Amino acid sequence: MNETLTQTPETYQISAIPCSMDLATHFQKFVDYWAGGGVDYLGTAPDDTVEMPVEVSLKWKGPVAGTLVIRCFPEFLGWLKESRAYKPLHLCTEKEIFNEVSTLYCIYLIQSFWIKEASELGLILPRPSGPKDWPRREPDATCSLLAGPNPVEIRLWVEEHREARP
Repeated sequence: MNETLTQTPETYQISAIPCSMDLATHFQKFVDYWAGGGVDYLGTAPDDTVEMPVEVSLKWKGPVAGTLVIRCFPEFLGWLKESRAYKPLHLCTEKEIFNEVSTLYCIYLIQSFWIKEASELGLILPRPSGPKDWPRREPDATCSLLAGPNPVEIRLWVEEHREARP
């Protein structure tokens, strides 16, 4: 998808939103870089949420606003730490590494689909969350993956119209 937004004088309108396979493909590319691979696409995330004790939400604002949720089990955090393909990091804990991976993946996804708006995003920080914190509508895209032996779910909500800056 080359151009994902069309601009009118008052608003941006999203002409394309990433689908399940887009989320998975971009996550796979990111994990290939981070850990040397090992991601299998399982399909869309189930509608009935399975309890996953590790979850972060990343929200951004701007002409394109959204919420990205990444959910997993604690074993995935250890896998990320052990599989980081010798990236020199000054991060000590598995939680810090998971937060870093979540933020970088979010930025990678945003830049891949909404590059023109990337400079207007502001700060993107992962926050602990749960299903009660999600937007009150169905996500625009979801995917279920296996990263190594670890189940991971990704859910994405995108704002369809935002006021453009003058």
